[in-house]
Amino acid sequence: MGRAGAFFSKQVSDSFSTQATLAQRFDQFVEFAKENGIGRLEQITQETVLAYADSLKESELSAATQQNYLSAVNVIMEQARGDQEVRVTGREAGLEHRSGVAQEYKGNVERGELSDRTQAIVDLARNFGLRFEEASKLDARSALSEAKETGKITIENGTKGGQSREVPITNEKQLETLKNSSELQGNDRSMIQGDKTYAEHQREAYRETSNFHAERHAYANQRYSELMREKLGIEIKSPVLSDKPEGQSWSQYVASQAYDQGVSITPELAREFDREVRLELSEELGHHREDVVSAYIGGQR
Repeated sequence: MGRAGAFFSKQVSDSFSTQATLAQRFDQFVEFAKENGIGRLEQITQETVLAYADSLKESELSAATQQNYLSAVNVIMEQARGDQEVRVTGREAGLEHRSGVAQEYKGNVERGELSDRTQAIVDLARNFGLRFEEASKLDARSALSEAKETGKITIENGTKGGQSREVPITNEKQLETLKNSSELQGNDRSMIQGDKTYAEHQREAYRETSNFHAERHAYANQRYSELMREKLGIEIKSPVLSDKPEGQSWSQYVASQAYDQGVSITPELAREFDREVRLELSEELGHHREDVVSAYIGGQR
């Protein structure tokens, strides 16, 4: 597939620089496809490209880079196939704007009726902020036991870079989700049916629905409000869900909302609280970088 990508990149442009760039970007897609059991261009479907777009969203690549990498796949596949049957636009994939800062809430996705397992994956992603692979490879039985004993669950399978993290239990919905998931899991080792590979599981799920990353957006926005309530004792929505007036900074808006609820803080202090919350949220999402959170909940300006 890599050689095919290099060949078709030459059909797209006469510029050696452009050819090299397209081939290099397509190589990343090739690696993703191989990891998911796909070895030939003919096997690539639109579901494959959607799954790749979701993996880009879960990376720490800039919004512009994510768009560029997806565009390279579209260009090469269109050249190879002679049609746009597997094309996925950045908008369809739910990629962020090139600024890398969310301008609108992306946690709402109409999914229709799903199979029990796929619905469980969606629920795990939404209630714990998990990536698709993390939710799929979760041992829900063990997670339920850990949640009851410690008030948290440890995410270690399917994480980026193999870095484990802990997600706190803060509401009953999370326990209900784990209970339902553990029942569906049965005697399997994870949420992936025992007779299926991860690649087969992923392909089946993406035939039913896509943009699982939207559930992480939903978690991030809800959790931001929870953490601000814990730290400041005020009710405040995330930037993309708030009614902040245009031209007002986020720290000024937080300070004004706090004042209206009987809490007196300066915009400077409000900004510090906001940064603390973003850093904690980034750890729960497995990014470990405060600035990445802006792609989920909106910026600080």
